[in-house]
Amino acid sequence: MFTHKRFLAALGGTVLGLAAAAFVGASPAVADTDLMLQQSQIGSTASGFPSHDDDCGNAADQDGWHFVAPANANFVTLTVTFDLPGGGTQTTTLDDPADFGPPDASHAFVFTPAGATLTSGSATVAEDIKQDFFVLSHTCPGTPSSETPSETPSETPSETPSETPSETPSGSETPSGSVTPSETPSAGESSPTVGGTTPAAGELPHTGAGFPIGIAALIAVFLLATGGLLMATTGVIKLPYRRKH
Repeated sequence: MFTHKRFLAALGGTVLGLAAAAFVGASPAVADTDLMLQQSQIGSTASGFPSHDDDCGNAADQDGWHFVAPANANFVTLTVTFDLPGGGTQTTTLDDPADFGPPDASHAFVFTPAGATLTSGSATVAEDIKQDFFVLSHTCPGTPSSETPSETPSETPSETPSETPSETPSGSETPSGSVTPSETPSAGESSPTVGGTTPAAGELPHTGAGFPIGIAALIAVFLLATGGLLMATTGVIKLPYRRKH
């Protein structure tokens, strides 16, 4: 039979259960912790780090870096930065659970070209721990590639200008100032001579003592004209005289 006492007992148990549940639900969740890389390990190179191994999984020309979280805490994120030997930097960020391990998420492996220098690092772990840094556990040094670029320009200019001026002036003309007479006396003929000299081309032969022909011709024309005028005058004068007689 459900009595008053039993009712009070049941009510008290219910209240206690609700109070316990409320207390558990109000308890704070586990906090993440931000960590920095141990200061003394900044500036390390894989070959110069004191602890080496061969379990990093890096290629022969890569450096392997093994980082470990404190107190076996699980990494949530990890970011590390390196200076590269040929210049430039490399920043690697791991933020997926599959990025961590093996053997578990408290381990992380990072690869760089051989000869890189570790310059900074930060991480977050899933547990609330007192230690505020993580460490570089060991390295797996690689060997820098010694290959040099094999592709060199193999083609050299083989074509040389083949077209050279092949035409040379074929004309045999000589300067106009140097034209010489092309007509020469044929066989059996001789050039007229005056006083034992041969006249040059284009010149008229001189006779006698060398009196100019032009002046002689002018005098002859003048004499002819004068004679004609006299004859005409004489005829005009005689004509009226004849008419009178």
